[in-house]
Amino acid sequence: MAGDKLLLIDIEASSFNGFPIEIGFADVDLTAETIDVSSRLIAPPANWVESLPWSYESEKIHGLSLDYIQENGDAVEEVAVWASETIGSRDTWTDGINVDSRWLNMLLEYAPKRPTGRLRAFFGKYALPEIVMDAINEDVRELGLRQHRAGDDTHNLALLALAHHRLGTEFK
Repeated sequence: MAGDKLLLIDIEASSFNGFPIEIGFADVDLTAETIDVSSRLIAPPANWVESLPWSYESEKIHGLSLDYIQENGDAVEEVAVWASETIGSRDTWTDGINVDSRWLNMLLEYAPKRPTGRLRAFFGKYALPEIVMDAINEDVRELGLRQHRAGDDTHNLALLALAHHRLGTEFK
């Protein structure tokens, strides 16, 4: 983390062993306690669709059909450049490091320049007191955040990060 800023990432995919279909970032200012969330749908290239699995069970979870992302997603090259520029040299935190790192690497193969920042594991939800988690869950309900959508999931992670920061956790 650089100073009091934290960058969080989440990626949704076609299946556990599939391809990325949505990427989200939450840029968190821990001192000002502000959260800036952005996300993009990824229109998969033909080689992903032809060679990697699509799970209808995953589709039920995230609510995104293959037809929908193909019609409404942004070109994989465009999203790859955006993701690379968003990350830049910053460490980026995820709560799904094993899968998100694989899906991020797939996406970044389409970027002309790869970011230099590292992907880091964020396990914050497991270490907060129950009363704090209850308050965060109430915030999530009030904000109408959906689970398993990349932008909303990073917003949820940002709320966890702010709670940790208030309790004195340092992100190193």
